[in-house]
Amino acid sequence: LGSKSMGLRCLEAIYDSVPDSLVGVQTVDDSDDTRSVLPSFIAFCDERGIPLTIVRKKAESEAHLRATDFDLAFLCGWYWIISQSVLGKPSLGLFGLHNSLLPAYIGAAPIVWAMLNREPVIGASVYALVDDVDCGDIYAQTSVEVSSADYIGDVLERLEEQCVGMVREVYPQLLSGSAQPTPQRLAHATYGCRRTPDHGRIQWTWPAEYVYDFIRAQSKPYPGAFTHYAGTRMTLWRASLFEPTWYGTPGQIARVSKAGVHVVCGDNRAIVLE
Repeated sequence: LGSKSMGLRCLEAIYDSVPDSLVGVQTVDDSDDTRSVLPSFIAFCDERGIPLTIVRKKAESEAHLRATDFDLAFLCGWYWIISQSVLGKPSLGLFGLHNSLLPAYIGAAPIVWAMLNREPVIGASVYALVDDVDCGDIYAQTSVEVSSADYIGDVLERLEEQCVGMVREVYPQLLSGSAQPTPQRLAHATYGCRRTPDHGRIQWTWPAEYVYDFIRAQSKPYPGAFTHYAGTRMTLWRASLFEPTWYGTPGQIARVSKAGVHVVCGDNRAIVLE
């Protein structure tokens, strides 16, 4: 069960490791999402003769799962919490890939939150699904270093490569039952709330460094951070920090140069919108 580029890469890794284990693939009709790779899911399954089901709602997804005979399910980029009636169906269990080093950043938008917090290392975990979000035993983890110059697309690209190797290695172990679980230390857990489109709105009263991180954490392939100028919504994809002090009113355009548009932030520093 998967969507987005990471879900597709995990599907490819599963097929590479144990191709005859796949009895079906389920994906979401996310064609209105800028990150959708739905045509690639369709092409992958068509070329290999793998049954593909495209769903639009949780009820549709779970009705299909209850009607399907399967021993194990692997999820990556999934939209809905799996109901308890489905969790208990497969004999080998349900497993998922979560884009954090669990138990850090349980919940939604883990990479965005991690980048907003300037985490120097961001990772992913393969874990067992239980009747509590992202809290099951961990079976594998991988990570990448993140610099202050990285945008979320850079991080996703490197993390996908790491995840492909991790899934290719751990999936056969999950099938055979030989994978060794590690319980999560939930006393040390952190959590992330779901983000809506309006959460991409920049507040110029924020410190310049946070505005810069805010843009990096939501750049392509995500919808992007945004602001309004003269009644027009503007999406900001790239920026840089202007180190010297710059006095002005937060949100004020201080200079337009070849480097970009200099905007004053709440800590008397400017950010350059490139």
